[in-house]
Amino acid sequence: MKPKLRKIGSIFTATLVACALFLTGTFAWQSISQEALNEKAGASNPGGRLHDDFDGTNKDVYVENFTDEETGVPIFARVRLQEYMEIGADAGKKKGEASRKVTVIGKTDANINDTKTWHVHKEEYVASESTQGKTDPDTILHDYWTLEWGGSTTYMPTFNKNKDSLKPDRNGTLEGLDGKYGKENGDTDAPYSDYVDYTKPEHAQKKDTAIYDADDNNADEGDGAADGTNITKVEETHIAKATETGTVIRMAQWKAEGAKPGKYWVYDTDGWAYWAEPIMPQTATGLFLTGIKPDLQPDEDWYYAINVVGQFATSGDWGDKEKRTGFYEDNLSDDGLLVLNTAANRLPTIAHIQPKNGFKQYAKVGQSLQLDVNLDIKNGTGSLTESHVIWTSNPETSALSGNTFKPDSSMVGKTYTLTATSNIDSTKTTNIEVYVYPSDATDVVKGVLDGKMYIDFGDNTFKEIKEGEELGNFICGGIDQKIGTNDDRKDVVVLPHPDANYGTKFLGPNVGGTYWAMGPDEKLGTDDDIKVAGSPWPNNITNRLADMIAVTTSGDVKKGKVGKKVQMNAKVTLKGEPIANQDVTWSVSGGTGTTSINQKGVLSIDANEKVGATLTVYAESKEMKGLKSNFTLEVVPLDYDDIADVVPGSTTTVTIDGIEWYVLVQDGGKALLWSKDSVGTTRAFGTTPSWKDSSLRTYLNGTGSSSFLTGKTVLSAHVAETTITTRTKAGTEGWDSTIDKVFLLSEADLFGTHSGGTATSEARDYTYGNGVIVPNVEMRKFKTGSYCWLRSPYSSTTVSCVNSDGSRNNLTSTSTYGVRPALWVNLS
Repeated sequence: MKPKLRKIGSIFTATLVACALFLTGTFAWQSISQEALNEKAGASNPGGRLHDDFDGTNKDVYVENFTDEETGVPIFARVRLQEYMEIGADAGKKKGEASRKVTVIGKTDANINDTKTWHVHKEEYVASESTQGKTDPDTILHDYWTLEWGGSTTYMPTFNKNKDSLKPDRNGTLEGLDGKYGKENGDTDAPYSDYVDYTKPEHAQKKDTAIYDADDNNADEGDGAADGTNITKVEETHIAKATETGTVIRMAQWKAEGAKPGKYWVYDTDGWAYWAEPIMPQTATGLFLTGIKPDLQPDEDWYYAINVVGQFATSGDWGDKEKRTGFYEDNLSDDGLLVLNTAANRLPTIAHIQPKNGFKQYAKVGQSLQLDVNLDIKNGTGSLTESHVIWTSNPETSALSGNTFKPDSSMVGKTYTLTATSNIDSTKTTNIEVYVYPSDATDVVKGVLDGKMYIDFGDNTFKEIKEGEELGNFICGGIDQKIGTNDDRKDVVVLPHPDANYGTKFLGPNVGGTYWAMGPDEKLGTDDDIKVAGSPWPNNITNRLADMIAVTTSGDVKKGKVGKKVQMNAKVTLKGEPIANQDVTWSVSGGTGTTSINQKGVLSIDANEKVGATLTVYAESKEMKGLKSNFTLEVVPLDYDDIADVVPGSTTTVTIDGIEWYVLVQDGGKALLWSKDSVGTTRAFGTTPSWKDSSLRTYLNGTGSSSFLTGKTVLSAHVAETTITTRTKAGTEGWDSTIDKVFLLSEADLFGTHSGGTATSEARDYTYGNGVIVPNVEMRKFKTGSYCWLRSPYSSTTVSCVNSDGSRNNLTSTSTYGVRPALWVNLS
């Protein structure tokens, strides 16, 4: 026969126990089936056979390696138990029943026909641990049964040596003593009645037909095809022998006791139990399960079953974790893998260890260097602890803590050898040499052309790390800002104390006793460097390219209007003469912080800037860093000259003769203005609600010393007379026509109504056009007083007015309230 590929194989066996209650109150046992269940097509058996010997009380579960003693190989095994119990009139009736009268004990979602749903017996229920089903409601069935563990037995080596077969061995036979296997073949014997006690001399030897595989596939073909091409049958005589003596222990106990190979089943928390040493050819493990003991007698018919699953593999053929093959298909924990590898003498070893970031590394004072290694772990179990290493330092230093190295200033210029030692193999070590560099540096770099190592200080200056680890003098990287190239400069001058404007580092001296200081880019040796001199050097350092910068505005404007732009100018000079580079950097402060200036010097004053605020504009020479001057402007409101720039109907105001005005309309070179707030003192409208005859009209249009326009020079110069029409009486179609310079808005101008609420489209109700000109309620609101007059009659005794919240109201004409005048002005 050709040798088979070494793949994992599985055997499943179910022992189903049914009970009838006798008058004596004892249990009667009946083994319904020991057939292999859920066999896996295509899985190759490396030579293991699951034994499940049951005589009604003793239930011996163990594994045999049936391969030839000379040509066979050691195998490794794990087993798992699944349990099911139900009570009731139909207990144990599995198939063909539409409705069964039963109660499932413990795992209530278990299905009698599907062993995958049964309860998996786990390590916490091992008899020696005294937690028999008391902590898990799924295992309440252990109130009925105690499973007994470990030990040894005398067994008959299996006659089923077909590696393609995953069927279990039952007491040394594939068939029962009646020569049949399974009900479908007419096996009417209870299988446990075939039980033979091989300790008795008359049963110590047995002659029977052994079955071997005779094809190249992995398919389980049972007894083979009719022509016998799939199997070979050989008459053999087998002699009974003893199994190993096994102990069942929990995974935690096994690990606590040193995780050593031995003759015991190690019970994992997921329900799999592993034999902790190789199973050699022609030998069998110690017992896993050795008996079932009833503890509690149900009061009705019952059914209890255990499904035993066995899986086998040759050394290392555990499967693929990512592809979920082999043992991984039914889950293989890290602890389970550790038992298998321990049994197979495949414990993790370090094949290779080296630093992850190189053998030479650099640490900055005050910063943490994280140390790490690459480990090539042979036979790894997946446990994180296998990748752990222990770090030590030579010379010793408290800067090393775990895998973190954080040096202090006393360690600058020193090299420390840090050693990593594997925690699973102390012979595996690797070293990192760590050089400590100053805290004011930024990095360690390699010279572009010369290949030397330099400390980089971040300002285009460097120091070479020389032999013996001492540092050389400062070197400038030059225009290309790269160290180790042909434009490097060694004429770096470092002051003992930094200059307030130019820092510490300079290049020079140059002709005339001048030096170059780093410019705005804060890099020495670049195009924007500033030429400076000291008298004598380094005292009284001054910029040789400029000594003054003057900031002005076009036309020497001292004020800026809200929402407007102001052109700022700057002149950079040396001894009163302009220098070639007039570029400056502009900035502005003060006010609300929303005003901005671009780099062409255009100051944009925000429309919401507070009137009266002070803005300070700064200009700093780009040629001479630190040469800076400023100019202050006062924020003022828009005035008469700005009316044409205001969007009509917007909340933007202009201030004329000390009064803030909304611009309601612009038409034909004129603009209609309306005061934002009540002006002057409160006044009566008149003796009647008639605008034409009102004393308020006389006040607004008069020429006396107490009239409205008196003293208002700008308004008086630009106000335009206009014809105003107003209803003579409320609710009538009579009209008064007046020619006024200053007037009040009508009810229709604000609300589109007349006479206290009647909608109107009559043009004579409106000051301009035939529609509302103050639709914005925020513009109707005002701050001084509660009411302001409108010119429209509201009733026979009252006049329309606007409330301070912008709503409509009416007041008796003789009452005194606020005045918000309106007028047309010429824009010429």
